[in-house]
Amino acid sequence: MKIQEDHRLLRGCDIRARILKNVTAAVDSEGVVGRIVSIMIGNTPEVAVYIRGQARAANVVGIRFDEQV
Repeated sequence: MKIQEDHRLLRGCDIRARILKNVTAAVDSEGVVGRIVSIMIGNTPEVAVYIRGQARAANVVGIRFDEQV
């Protein structure tokens, strides 16, 4: 029995890669575009993971990242 794939399913990794590629191209063509500031309120592991992801993405595309605790 063949399982039919749902074409409405979003593939997060593919979408993330496309967004990062587009942002990188924009940063490369525009030059310095500012920075991202992330403000962490409270100390929860889930938020820390989210902020680390923001920092990694900013690094990939070449945007300065500042974390405020």
